[in-house]
Amino acid sequence: MNLRQAMKNLDPKESLSLKELKIFYVPREDSPLKRLILDLEEADEQKFLFTGHRGTGKSSELAKLEAELLPENTYQVIRFSVRDFLDIYDLDYKDVILALFFATVRFAEGQKLKLSRAVEAIVKDLLNFGQEIERTDEREYGGGVEAEGGTEGFLAQFLKLGLRFKAEASTRTSIRTTVSHRLRDLLTGLETLSKDIERLTGRKLLYIVEDLDKTDLHVAETLFFKHAQSLTEPRSPIIYTFPIALFHSNHYQQIKQFFTDTKFLPNFKTKAKAGKDDAKGCEALRNILLKRVHESLFEDGVIDLLVNYCGGIPRILIQLARSACLEARVNDHELVTLADAQEAIAAERRDYQLMLNQERESLLKLVRESKEIENTDNYRELLHNLSIVQYRNGQYWYDVHPLVKDLLGD
Repeated sequence: MNLRQAMKNLDPKESLSLKELKIFYVPREDSPLKRLILDLEEADEQKFLFTGHRGTGKSSELAKLEAELLPENTYQVIRFSVRDFLDIYDLDYKDVILALFFATVRFAEGQKLKLSRAVEAIVKDLLNFGQEIERTDEREYGGGVEAEGGTEGFLAQFLKLGLRFKAEASTRTSIRTTVSHRLRDLLTGLETLSKDIERLTGRKLLYIVEDLDKTDLHVAETLFFKHAQSLTEPRSPIIYTFPIALFHSNHYQQIKQFFTDTKFLPNFKTKAKAGKDDAKGCEALRNILLKRVHESLFEDGVIDLLVNYCGGIPRILIQLARSACLEARVNDHELVTLADAQEAIAAERRDYQLMLNQERESLLKLVRESKEIENTDNYRELLHNLSIVQYRNGQYWYDVHPLVKDLLGD
């Protein structure tokens, strides 16, 4: 392996596929997956929140959940990112229901399933719904797509509409206006289509909806606090990723009433609360990195440096390692040197520096000393942007991210 090949394995933005999972996955003692699987065995129609810091490995654990369920022949998992169909910075609860429908249609189309007459009837009705959207879009904004007949035509057209929904504000406006009057029809169609897929595959459907934890906090709070009932209305079991900052919200106790449980994935501890290095956490992070790249590509001490600065968050570790490999290539080095790694760390630190102001610096200094946070919007925002990191060993405690600590001075 050379540095160029290493960079291909160090893509922090891509979730692990089931194939990559077999190569790159590192088991975690603190994973909530076993509890989640046992919960799923107890009842149908359960709804879960899955939370943890962005980049701490939720997608990998949910991919592992899908892999664990496949041999059991119990669930047919439809796992997707809302980014596939939605603009995560411009969405509401109706969009999430649409995304569930888009994902189900995509699965049925991909599997070439022969749907029942009951589903065909709903598909024809939804085809008219799709044509109604297109006619509205054409009247108000110009353009439009020629409707295709039949069930297969609708599936293909509906998926194309999903792409437009994500990309075009005008299409989102048209669809939302129509869906607001036909949300019950959409939910009924989703339920009927889901049952048909379960009949054809012999498995119960389980939806895993990723990346809702990456929306703006205001958007996420509106979704999960004001519209939790709508998010939990589909009959199939669903797992939604959930922002850790809302776990600390005053509204969380009300949000959780609508869901079966919240599963929390803690990040790795590189240091104990008192400041001593956590050998177990550091070794686990080294293993995550060395599943992707060969140790011989790094000078002595480089991997330890990257681990110490990632704050226990795997995605940041992978990002730092990739940036360090890039620096080495820019400098025509065959190996990643300490200087290459330090420049990668400095570049990442500069991104955090842009988010700091005097008020945030004051709050971060308090957290650095107390290892605690207060239940306020300012602290939640710092959790959301990873300036503050939450850890757990018996109880929750908090610290400033190592990349940010260097910016605070004394």
